[in-house]
Amino acid sequence: MITTVVAGPRHPPAQTPLFRKVLTRERAEAEIRGWDSVAGHLTVPRLIATGHLGDGDGFADYEHVFADGKCDLLLGDVVNAADHGLLPVTRATALIDAVCRELCMAAESTSRPGHLEECIPALYVDRLREGGRIDRWYLDNPVSAAPKTRGGPADLQEFTGWELRVNGRTYFFDLPGAIAMVRRELFPGSLWLTALTQGDPTEPNIAEPLCWLDFEHAGRNVLAGDVANLLWYLLGMGGWLVPRYQPATYARTLRLALPPVTGPAIDDLNISVHRRCAELTYRWKTGPGRDAATRRLLAWLEGDLGAALGCAPACVPALLRPFLILRILGVIPGTRLSHDDGLLTLAKVAEASDPGMLLSDFASTTAHDAEDTKTSNP
Repeated sequence: MITTVVAGPRHPPAQTPLFRKVLTRERAEAEIRGWDSVAGHLTVPRLIATGHLGDGDGFADYEHVFADGKCDLLLGDVVNAADHGLLPVTRATALIDAVCRELCMAAESTSRPGHLEECIPALYVDRLREGGRIDRWYLDNPVSAAPKTRGGPADLQEFTGWELRVNGRTYFFDLPGAIAMVRRELFPGSLWLTALTQGDPTEPNIAEPLCWLDFEHAGRNVLAGDVANLLWYLLGMGGWLVPRYQPATYARTLRLALPPVTGPAIDDLNISVHRRCAELTYRWKTGPGRDAATRRLLAWLEGDLGAALGCAPACVPALLRPFLILRILGVIPGTRLSHDDGLLTLAKVAEASDPGMLLSDFASTTAHDAEDTKTSNP
């Protein structure tokens, strides 16, 4: 039973092991609606009380799953600890198994076809609209693409129309075209397989043993969008972009202060302005925990989770494509990226835009040795 409190203190009483989430009134209402919609289908903490504060904010009091011993760590902690050799990689893969199993169960019990406009809009609307976040971050302002010492365009957009050879594969790069393709596929009336999910499956929002946290985006969501978000978080956000460009996010949310052991790196770059061709060789380096977690998610997509998306295994990449591109471009402003990180982003957009994309290629990683990590990080 949820207790509704008309007004309350900004922080719960010290003797009560509660986690109080304080939000604006509108966001608090979305949080409570989200929790209520998924509480019967996902493993979630008990919502004990809700109410509003004197300054107009709202709050939701949850059981404190860490204080009462129900959970130990967050997904980001488990992956990072396994990267550092402090936990076995099986802890990371077991948590991914639990996440995928519960997504499959949610799909089995709640899935139905639905239009994108019927789904929780927060992760899509502003990113997709003309003049919205992606336009401002990648089309309206120059995005650093290559140091002048390497020659060629210094702005990511200037590579549009170029032949881009990435790790031996050839792509025709068109950033505005990729964004336009996403908008064509993710329009309000587009039809998708939807389910009741948490909506934002990221490393700070999943506890171990499995318990979903943060319900502002919970409700009816496109299942493919949730899967794409999780895949890109494991591959690009958690071990690379978030700690590099949004370190406060992990400092605020994760329980362990463990930095990434490694990250993607460019090995070679050759640019020919005359031929309008750029050749890029990179390694997507990860720690052993992140490598194992990513591979386990791919295995689920080849099996039960792919089937839960409602299409044949060969069609899964095309189903995830627009959501992957939206996630790659819609979280970190392109104007903040370093030269090399801008090029790596370019490469991932090019790979995801390719109609022949294979997830095994897109998410291919090179695992860093955990023993080396323990030696170099005493």
